[in-house]
Amino acid sequence: CSQRPLVLLGLIVYVFALVFTEATGDMIRDLRVVGDQQSASLRYFGSVTTTMLSLFMSIAGGVSWEDVLEPLRQVSEIWVVLFIMYVSFTYFAVLNVMTAVFCESAIDSAQSDHSTKCQAILADKEM
Repeated sequence: CSQRPLVLLGLIVYVFALVFTEATGDMIRDLRVVGDQQSASLRYFGSVTTTMLSLFMSIAGGVSWEDVLEPLRQVSEIWVVLFIMYVSFTYFAVLNVMTAVFCESAIDSAQSDHSTKCQAILADKEM
C-alpha cells in the first residue's frame, strides 16, 4: 500500500520525461541551439534517464528550476508552462499523498506498539 505513491511518482516523472526529452531532442536535432544552450539542453534533457533525473531533482531541491527551464524556454513558452504544471502537480499533490501515507503508517505502527505494551502490562498483572 505504501509503495503506490512511489509508483505514481515514478510514472509521472517518466511520462513527463518522455515529453520533455522529445521536445528538446527535436530542437537539438534541428540545430536551433548551439553552444551553451545546447550544452544545457543535453545536460538536463539529453536522454530519458537524464530528463527523469532532472525532473526529480527539480522537485527534490537538487537543481534550480531556472536552470532546467532555460532549455525549455528555447523551445517554446508552452513547455515552460507544462514544466511549471508538472512541478506544481507533483509537489503539491503527489508528495503530499506520499507524506500522508507514511504518516498514517507511522501512526498505525505507534498505536499497535502501544496496544501491545498495554496487553503485556495487563498480562503481567494477571499473573
